[in-house]
Amino acid sequence: MPRSCLRNFFPSRKCFVFERPAATEKMKELSELSDRELEPSFVEQANEFCDYIYNKAEIKTLKGGIPVTGRLLGNLAKVYVDTICSNQVPCLENAVQALSQIENANAVQRAVAHYRAKMGEWVVFPTETQEELSQIHGTMVKEALKIFIENSFKDEDQKHQLELMKVLQKEYEAICDKNIQESKKVCQSIIKRVFQPLEDRLSSGSYMSPGGYRKYSQDIQNYIRKYRSEHGRGVMAEETLKEYLEGKKKTGETILAADQSLTEAEHQMEVERARTRALEQEKQAAKEKAEIYERMMKDQQHTYNENVEQLLKKMEEERISTMREHERVVEAKLKEQHDLLKEGFKEKAELLQKEIDGLNRQREKEQVESPSLFSTILDNVGQAASLFLPGILPKVGGMAVSYMSRFFK
Repeated sequence: MPRSCLRNFFPSRKCFVFERPAATEKMKELSELSDRELEPSFVEQANEFCDYIYNKAEIKTLKGGIPVTGRLLGNLAKVYVDTICSNQVPCLENAVQALSQIENANAVQRAVAHYRAKMGEWVVFPTETQEELSQIHGTMVKEALKIFIENSFKDEDQKHQLELMKVLQKEYEAICDKNIQESKKVCQSIIKRVFQPLEDRLSSGSYMSPGGYRKYSQDIQNYIRKYRSEHGRGVMAEETLKEYLEGKKKTGETILAADQSLTEAEHQMEVERARTRALEQEKQAAKEKAEIYERMMKDQQHTYNENVEQLLKKMEEERISTMREHERVVEAKLKEQHDLLKEGFKEKAELLQKEIDGLNRQREKEQVESPSLFSTILDNVGQAASLFLPGILPKVGGMAVSYMSRFFK
């Protein structure tokens, strides 16, 4: 029975036999013994075993060809042993599933931490344009996603990748909001400095005289030009200026009403000119906000595209790993079958052939279903992502076909 279990669960095997490491009286102190106090034959066998593990053994894999690193193997063993210690029936598949939840959650945390750190390092508030912030965000999303992909496994429903997308979107929105607020602060400071001479003249009442309104209007335009020549205003330059000018609307109307040098026609002309300038300023502020919104919508699409790109790449890598694992298992079973026939176990060899045939049928079925499965996964990811990335909604359906065609031709 033990030999049968070994054959069933380990199609490719390398066995080592170790002699007793020390004399009976020293076995209780085994962990404290040096190599010189151990049996020479045991030390030699142990060295051969270590040499094989370090230099010749293939990377351990889970079902599906997922490579197991040392840390992952250690955590997997811990989960498995903890199950036994809690008086539950151990199951490797359940242990792997439990471990994947832990590892994937940690992968999300590492990816988010990287994004936060890098955005804090590279973003200087306020950015001159939304495009500048967008480019940094795009780079850091790509890096964060790479970290997640490299550290996650068996995220079969893409639950954790979607969680990462959601968290990064919230982080970016908070950064964009801070960028807007910092821009307003800087612009308000610039306005206070640039328009101070105007405020001084208003306080002294120098515009409340014949011809004062035109002088006031000229000064306003001069200071607007000076304000717009300032650097480092950020993404809310026109909106902040609009708010300031709106605050001066009643002041301008008061000065205009007090200016007795203007004829009725000239007075009406100045009223229309002021209204036209206010509308133009409102348009520029609206354009500024629209550019921010449009850029953020494009960023959502870019984030989604990057997630799909890396998800498909990983799925394709896993598909290839699964295929190679299948080939390795079948090859090992064929060798086992050959050995059984050689030893005269014809019935066992026939049972093994049925097992091999079943594996091949299962593999053929998976190959047929893969394109449909990939497409379904992309559709599900797109629908889930659209709940917190509304900018991708119009393009979700067509993207699956576009990306799929790159992997299945």
